[in-house]
Amino acid sequence: MKTIVLAESCPTMFPGWEQLFAQMPEVSIVGAYMSQQDILPALRDIGPDVLMMDAQYQYTDTLRICQESAEALPSLKILIIGDTASPAVIRGWFKARASGYLLRRALASEVGPALAVVADGCQYISPRLYQTLLDTDKSTSTAKHYVTPTGITRRELQVLHLIVEECTTAEIAQQLFISEGTVETHRLHLIHKLGVRNTAGMVREAIFRGLYTKSISLS
Repeated sequence: MKTIVLAESCPTMFPGWEQLFAQMPEVSIVGAYMSQQDILPALRDIGPDVLMMDAQYQYTDTLRICQESAEALPSLKILIIGDTASPAVIRGWFKARASGYLLRRALASEVGPALAVVADGCQYISPRLYQTLLDTDKSTSTAKHYVTPTGITRRELQVLHLIVEECTTAEIAQQLFISEGTVETHRLHLIHKLGVRNTAGMVREAIFRGLYTKSISLS
Protein backbone atom coordinates (compact mmCIF):
# COMPACT_ATOMS: atom_id res chain seq x y z
CA MET A 1 0.00 0.00 0.00
CA LYS A 2 1.45 3.36 -1.08
CA THR A 3 0.56 6.32 1.13
CA ILE A 4 0.14 9.71 -0.53
CA VAL A 5 -0.09 13.28 0.67
CA LEU A 6 -1.71 15.72 -1.75
CA ALA A 7 -0.68 19.37 -1.99
CA GLU A 8 -3.29 21.05 -4.17
CA SER A 9 -3.72 24.82 -4.58
CA CYS A 10 -7.30 24.50 -5.87
CA PRO A 11 -9.78 22.95 -3.39
CA THR A 12 -12.24 22.08 -6.14
CA MET A 13 -9.73 19.51 -7.41
CA PHE A 14 -9.84 17.35 -4.27
CA PRO A 15 -13.00 15.41 -5.25
CA GLY A 16 -11.35 14.54 -8.56
CA TRP A 17 -8.28 13.23 -6.75
CA GLU A 18 -10.47 11.11 -4.47
CA GLN A 19 -12.38 9.70 -7.43
CA LEU A 20 -9.15 8.86 -9.25
CA PHE A 21 -7.54 7.07 -6.32
CA ALA A 22 -10.76 5.24 -5.45
CA GLN A 23 -9.97 3.11 -8.51
CA MET A 24 -6.50 2.28 -7.17
CA PRO A 25 -6.83 0.03 -4.09
CA GLU A 26 -3.04 -0.10 -3.71
CA VAL A 27 -2.99 3.66 -2.95
CA SER A 28 -4.18 5.49 0.15
CA ILE A 29 -4.49 9.28 0.54
CA VAL A 30 -3.34 10.02 4.08
CA GLY A 31 -3.45 13.81 3.89
CA ALA A 32 -4.59 16.65 1.61
CA TYR A 33 -3.45 20.24 2.04
CA MET A 34 -3.94 23.53 0.25
CA SER A 35 -1.71 25.88 2.26
CA GLN A 36 2.01 25.71 1.49
CA GLN A 37 2.79 26.26 5.17
CA ASP A 38 1.01 23.03 6.10
CA ILE A 39 2.83 20.74 3.68
CA LEU A 40 6.23 20.20 5.30
CA PRO A 41 4.91 19.79 8.89
CA ALA A 42 2.36 17.28 7.59
CA LEU A 43 5.04 15.31 5.77
CA ARG A 44 7.18 15.14 8.89
CA ASP A 45 4.21 14.06 10.97
CA ILE A 46 2.73 11.50 8.56
CA GLY A 47 5.81 10.21 6.75
CA PRO A 48 4.07 9.22 3.48
CA ASP A 49 5.64 7.36 0.58
CA VAL A 50 4.74 10.02 -1.98
CA LEU A 51 4.01 13.74 -2.10
CA MET A 52 1.91 14.74 -5.12
CA MET A 53 2.17 18.51 -5.51
CA ASP A 54 0.28 20.93 -7.71
CA ALA A 55 2.61 23.06 -9.86
CA GLN A 56 0.27 26.06 -9.58
CA TYR A 57 2.00 27.29 -6.43
CA GLN A 58 4.70 29.89 -6.99
CA TYR A 59 7.57 28.21 -8.82
CA THR A 60 10.15 29.20 -6.22
CA ASP A 61 7.88 27.80 -3.50
CA THR A 62 7.61 24.45 -5.27
CA LEU A 63 11.40 24.29 -5.53
CA ARG A 64 11.76 25.07 -1.85
CA ILE A 65 9.17 22.49 -0.84
CA CYS A 66 10.90 19.84 -2.97
CA GLN A 67 14.31 20.56 -1.44
CA GLU A 68 13.14 20.80 2.15
CA SER A 69 10.89 17.74 1.89
CA ALA A 70 13.67 15.63 0.36
CA GLU A 71 16.08 16.71 3.10
CA ALA A 72 13.58 16.00 5.87
CA LEU A 73 12.44 12.65 4.39
CA PRO A 74 15.15 11.15 2.14
CA SER A 75 12.96 8.22 1.08
CA LEU A 76 10.04 10.47 0.05
CA LYS A 77 9.10 10.46 -3.64
CA ILE A 78 7.82 13.77 -5.02
CA LEU A 79 5.57 13.95 -8.09
CA ILE A 80 4.78 17.35 -9.59
CA ILE A 81 1.47 17.76 -11.44
CA GLY A 82 1.23 20.65 -13.89
CA ASP A 83 0.52 22.03 -17.33
CA THR A 84 3.87 23.49 -18.36
CA ALA A 85 6.00 21.94 -21.08
CA SER A 86 8.98 24.20 -20.39
CA PRO A 87 12.18 22.11 -20.20
CA ALA A 88 13.90 24.73 -18.02
CA VAL A 89 11.08 24.71 -15.48
CA ILE A 90 10.87 20.91 -15.41
CA ARG A 91 14.62 20.53 -15.04
CA GLY A 92 14.45 22.94 -12.11
CA TRP A 93 12.09 20.59 -10.27
CA PHE A 94 14.31 17.59 -10.88
CA LYS A 95 17.37 19.48 -9.67
CA ALA A 96 15.37 20.30 -6.53
CA ARG A 97 15.02 16.51 -6.04
CA ALA A 98 11.55 15.90 -7.45
CA SER A 99 11.02 12.30 -8.56
CA GLY A 100 8.66 12.89 -11.46
CA TYR A 101 6.54 15.29 -13.49
CA LEU A 102 3.10 14.51 -14.93
CA LEU A 103 0.96 16.61 -17.24
CA ARG A 104 -2.36 17.25 -15.57
CA ARG A 105 -4.32 16.45 -18.73
CA ALA A 106 -2.77 12.97 -18.82
CA LEU A 107 -3.03 12.34 -15.09
CA ALA A 108 -5.63 9.55 -15.16
CA SER A 109 -3.58 7.37 -17.53
CA GLU A 110 -0.14 8.17 -16.14
CA VAL A 111 -0.45 8.30 -12.36
CA GLY A 112 -0.31 4.51 -11.95
CA PRO A 113 2.84 4.04 -14.07
CA ALA A 114 4.42 7.11 -12.47
CA LEU A 115 3.94 5.76 -8.96
CA ALA A 116 5.40 2.40 -9.98
CA VAL A 117 8.43 4.01 -11.62
CA VAL A 118 9.35 6.31 -8.73
CA ALA A 119 8.83 3.47 -6.26
CA ASP A 120 11.58 1.63 -8.17
CA GLY A 121 13.93 4.58 -7.65
CA CYS A 122 13.69 5.95 -11.20
CA GLN A 123 12.55 9.35 -12.39
CA TYR A 124 9.32 9.74 -14.33
CA ILE A 125 8.31 12.32 -16.89
CA SER A 126 5.21 12.37 -19.07
CA PRO A 127 6.07 10.58 -22.34
CA ARG A 128 4.78 13.57 -24.31
CA LEU A 129 7.61 15.65 -22.86
CA TYR A 130 10.41 13.13 -22.70
CA GLN A 131 12.00 13.66 -26.10
CA THR A 132 11.57 17.43 -25.87
CA LEU A 133 13.50 17.51 -22.62
CA LEU A 134 16.32 15.39 -24.02
CA ASP A 135 16.55 17.35 -27.27
CA THR A 136 16.68 20.68 -25.48
CA ASP A 137 19.81 19.91 -23.49
CA LYS A 138 21.24 16.41 -23.73
CA SER A 139 24.20 17.40 -21.58
CA THR A 140 22.21 17.92 -18.38
CA SER A 141 22.55 15.44 -15.56
CA THR A 142 18.76 15.31 -15.38
CA ALA A 143 18.48 14.00 -18.93
CA LYS A 144 21.10 11.34 -18.28
CA HIS A 145 19.03 9.91 -15.44
CA TYR A 146 16.15 9.00 -17.74
CA VAL A 147 16.41 5.49 -19.11
CA THR A 148 13.01 5.83 -20.79
CA PRO A 149 9.94 7.88 -19.84
CA THR A 150 8.84 4.99 -17.63
CA GLY A 151 12.11 3.93 -16.03
CA ILE A 152 12.51 0.95 -18.35
CA THR A 153 16.05 -0.39 -18.52
CA ARG A 154 17.97 -0.95 -21.74
CA ARG A 155 17.54 -4.72 -21.48
CA GLU A 156 13.81 -4.37 -20.81
CA LEU A 157 13.55 -2.12 -23.85
CA GLN A 158 15.21 -4.82 -25.96
CA VAL A 159 12.76 -7.42 -24.66
CA LEU A 160 9.86 -5.04 -25.32
CA HIS A 161 11.05 -4.52 -28.89
CA LEU A 162 11.10 -8.25 -29.56
CA ILE A 163 7.70 -8.78 -27.95
CA VAL A 164 6.22 -6.15 -30.27
CA GLU A 165 7.94 -7.99 -33.15
CA GLU A 166 5.89 -11.07 -32.07
CA CYS A 167 8.90 -13.12 -30.98
CA THR A 168 8.26 -16.02 -28.63
CA THR A 169 9.88 -16.29 -25.22
CA ALA A 170 12.31 -18.86 -26.57
CA GLU A 171 13.23 -16.67 -29.55
CA ILE A 172 13.82 -13.66 -27.30
CA ALA A 173 16.02 -15.71 -25.00
CA GLN A 174 18.04 -16.94 -27.95
CA GLN A 175 18.53 -13.52 -29.50
CA LEU A 176 19.53 -11.84 -26.23
CA PHE A 177 21.54 -14.79 -24.84
CA ILE A 178 19.47 -14.96 -21.64
CA SER A 179 17.29 -17.65 -20.09
CA GLU A 180 13.57 -17.97 -20.80
CA GLY A 181 12.92 -17.36 -17.11
CA THR A 182 14.78 -14.04 -17.33
CA VAL A 183 12.67 -13.09 -20.34
CA GLU A 184 9.50 -13.72 -18.34
CA THR A 185 10.86 -11.66 -15.44
CA HIS A 186 11.49 -8.77 -17.83
CA ARG A 187 7.97 -9.20 -19.20
CA LEU A 188 6.47 -8.88 -15.71
CA HIS A 189 8.57 -5.80 -14.98
CA LEU A 190 7.41 -4.22 -18.24
CA ILE A 191 3.75 -4.89 -17.45
CA HIS A 192 4.25 -3.30 -14.03
CA LYS A 193 6.14 -0.24 -15.30
CA LEU A 194 3.73 0.42 -18.16
CA GLY A 195 0.71 0.08 -15.90
CA VAL A 196 -1.03 -2.55 -18.04
CA ARG A 197 -2.51 -5.98 -17.32
CA ASN A 198 -1.15 -8.20 -20.05
CA THR A 199 1.12 -8.49 -23.08
CA ALA A 200 -1.48 -7.01 -25.45
CA GLY A 201 -1.70 -3.90 -23.29
CA MET A 202 2.10 -3.73 -23.17
CA VAL A 203 2.35 -3.75 -26.97
CA ARG A 204 -0.32 -1.06 -27.24
CA GLU A 205 1.45 1.17 -24.72
CA ALA A 206 4.85 0.63 -26.34
CA ILE A 207 3.54 1.89 -29.68
CA PHE A 208 1.48 4.72 -28.14
CA ARG A 209 4.41 6.02 -26.07
CA GLY A 210 6.92 5.74 -28.89
CA LEU A 211 9.01 3.11 -27.08
CA TYR A 212 9.11 0.79 -30.08
CA THR A 213 11.64 1.49 -32.80
CA LYS A 214 12.90 -0.87 -35.51
CA SER A 215 16.41 0.55 -35.22
CA ILE A 216 17.08 -0.57 -31.62
CA SER A 217 20.37 -2.35 -30.94
CA LEU A 218 20.06 -5.85 -29.48
CA SER A 219 23.75 -6.17 -28.65
